[in-house]
Formats: sequence, C-alpha cells, structure tokens
Amino acid sequence: MVDPALEMEQFFGEADHFITFPESTVGHEWHSVVYIHGRYKLHMKVHVELNNSTYRVEGMLDEPVFYLFEMDHRDSGGSGDQVGMAFKGQSVFGIEEWRRLVDAGGDFSAIGIKVVPDNPVPGVEAYIEACRKDLVRVRPEGE
Repeated sequence: MVDPALEMEQFFGEADHFITFPESTVGHEWHSVVYIHGRYKLHMKVHVELNNSTYRVEGMLDEPVFYLFEMDHRDSGGSGDQVGMAFKGQSVFGIEEWRRLVDAGGDFSAIGIKVVPDNPVPGVEAYIEACRKDLVRVRPEGE
C-alpha cells in the first residue's frame, strides 16, 4: 500500500495514480498526481515492489518525494493542437514535510509553502484532460 497516495486524495480530491517501469532504477515507480485549486500540480513519486504474479504493490522501497508545481499559463509549444502548461515555480519536499502537512489538514503553510486558492489558470481544464488522455490509471489499495 502507498499511504501517501490515499492521503493525497483525502485532502485534495481524486488523484491520478500510475506505475512506470524505468530500466535505470531499482523497483518500479509509483506516481500520484493531483491538481489543486486549478493552479497547482502535486506529484508524488516512490519506488515500490510489485508482486509479479498479482501486480499488487507489496511495499515502498524508499521514501516518497513530493513535487508541487505552480502552473502559470497555457503553452501550446508552438503547435496549435498541443496543450501544454508553463510553470513558474516548484517546491520539492520529503516525507517529514508531508507528515507535517497531513497533521495540518493539508495546509501547505505548515511546511512554508504559500498557495493561492482562488486564482485558477485559464485553460487548466484542457491541460489536465490532455495529461489524462492516454493514462492507464491504477488505484491504491485500501479503498
């Protein structure tokens, strides 16, 4: 089970969960992504051990790392049919800060990060939809 993935949904709503299979690292990578206030993208990544016969997560192999990206404006990347996003800030934190954030009920100020709750980025819905388009989602255990 990946407890921080469940906690992300508890505080910030439905998250996208997926597993990648990088060749250059030990274990598989579990990712959870949630969009907050139409302005932030919280991405958690942790290496996990998968049971090869059931494809269930047996446990975390290391501590998760969290990335909070602040979205700035839609960016087509020079092509009108692409939906991209320009970012203007990133905060990286670990499990200790995550525990403080959880204890504070999801309040990022508990770890020194100021978020703006009422200023969504125009067009963010199209960006989120494009990110989810080809995603094969998995669900964390415990639901």
